[in-house]
Amino acid sequence: MQTYHTTKRFLLAGICIAMMGASLFTGCNKNDDPVQARLDSAATDDAVASIAGAIGDDNGGASNNVGDIVALAGPDGLKGLATSLSKEYGTMTTTIVDSSYDAATGWWTMNVAHEKNTPSDQYYTKLSRTYKIQYLKNNVPQKYWRVQNGIAVDTANVIKKIVVSGAGEYKTPRIHHTLKSITASFIATNTNTEIVTVNSDAPYIRAGYDVITTANAVRTLDHTVALTFVGVTGPRLRPNSSMFTRRNLSNQTAGTINGTYAATVTVQRGTAYNEKTINRTFTVTLGGGTGTIGINGDGRSFTSNLQTGDVK
Repeated sequence: MQTYHTTKRFLLAGICIAMMGASLFTGCNKNDDPVQARLDSAATDDAVASIAGAIGDDNGGASNNVGDIVALAGPDGLKGLATSLSKEYGTMTTTIVDSSYDAATGWWTMNVAHEKNTPSDQYYTKLSRTYKIQYLKNNVPQKYWRVQNGIAVDTANVIKKIVVSGAGEYKTPRIHHTLKSITASFIATNTNTEIVTVNSDAPYIRAGYDVITTANAVRTLDHTVALTFVGVTGPRLRPNSSMFTRRNLSNQTAGTINGTYAATVTVQRGTAYNEKTINRTFTVTLGGGTGTIGINGDGRSFTSNLQTGDVK
């Protein structure tokens, strides 16, 4: 009987040790992910701030192209683009340095210079862009949005816009961005109707440096963001309208942007997070003047101001 109880005690002790070992092993695995998540959340926060800035209209970001297209989709055409930009807030000068039309290909080439700031100097943007613009009706190029064709009038139902190159910078209370390169291609349909739909013909790819400043840290993100527009809609601008203006466009823009973000991080001040490089995929849902940013694998939802590019 004693041998039986002794054997039983050894068995129970062995089982307990095995369970404790398994518990410790499982506990370590369970703790890995939350710790990793906590460490990486700061990197994700920086990435979201950078993404929001790359989309913001006032920053010359991706949504700025929607504003350009809906301005071009009107009787004023190229002049309408310059006029709409000139009605932005603060102090701004906008110049179409030159624009030329190639009748053989049906493409306009435009060089645009654009500078603005708020009276408080909290927000500042300076940019230059080279664009190619083409108006089409039923896949046939025409010189302007609306042209006379005998006794008929042809209105373009498609506008193509290519971002050839660009330079510039912007500043917000949190970010100082310097652009390294930019390319994109958009195709806008229904440009002869009240609501224009913009899709990416090729991704909007933007590379630059973002110096992100918070209360406790300063970090530089050398990054590239790639954005694909899916069914982004906005109203055509109306001359002499207080509602359908470029300043109000972000409140009337809807649709989806899918993207990827990659950055190399340098810490100037504060504690470094564990990621020296950041790689994220994300989706932005546009509507009501905001972009709801979802980072794959993060679980949180972030809200950006489409006009200023700030994260709320």
